[in-house]
Amino acid sequence: MDRSAVLFAIKTIQSADVNLLVLDATRGVTAHEKRIAGYILDAKSSVIVVVNKSDLLINQSEKVKEEYETEVRKHLKFMPWVPVVFVSALEGVNVSSVIDLAISVNLERKTRVPTRKLWDLLQRALMRRSAPSKGKEIALFCAALILPVRAFEASHRFCRASENDNANLCVLCQ
Repeated sequence: MDRSAVLFAIKTIQSADVNLLVLDATRGVTAHEKRIAGYILDAKSSVIVVVNKSDLLINQSEKVKEEYETEVRKHLKFMPWVPVVFVSALEGVNVSSVIDLAISVNLERKTRVPTRKLWDLLQRALMRRSAPSKGKEIALFCAALILPVRAFEASHRFCRASENDNANLCVLCQ
């Protein structure tokens, strides 16, 4: 892949709410797809792995799909939480479920964890495995969840604060 295509892919990944990493079931996970998955991970973006051409999998049984999913997860072991969906774009099988899953993943990403729950989780994690320190105990004083904010959302919020200056309105406010 040439440099401009990589830069375009990275920019697109960073601006997407949910990325779909589409794999060809006949080829498996290639080095190119692993690299793109790495870009998605670096961007801290949501992702769904979509295995296309699943109609060509031998026998199309659930066992075959489970084995294939295990193989995909082995190659993308740095993303074990990612949902894997099998589709056939040619036959239209499971395509609508990708949209439903993307909506669900996007909503899950925007879920706010109450500070108390986050605090309890971090306290339990510290009790289970305390990080090595030079004779000092690790103390946790404060914990808060910061939700990701997309660049256009941040600029729009800033823009709305200064609506009386029409020259500097963003595209959303014009």
